[in-house]
Amino acid sequence: MLFAQSEAEPPETWAKEVEVWISSTDDESQMTRAGRWTLAQTAEPQEFGFARATVRRVRLRILTNYGSAAYTSLDEFALLQPKM
Repeated sequence: MLFAQSEAEPPETWAKEVEVWISSTDDESQMTRAGRWTLAQTAEPQEFGFARATVRRVRLRILTNYGSAAYTSLDEFALLQPKM
């Protein structure tokens, strides 16, 4: 997984705690948590791994930010190809 924050947004709005859920089917009830991570308060891209799996559906949950009550921002989220 790759997460990136935007320097155009105030750092207190940046996503902090995130979860990613995946499924190998379109069935919502088959989703399993791939991981839960705490993002550093940096604009540098951050990568996290999870167990290799076939992925057809992805759900990103942003649980907290760095203190903003107004909104939460996240500039980029991507699933990357497995590293060999």
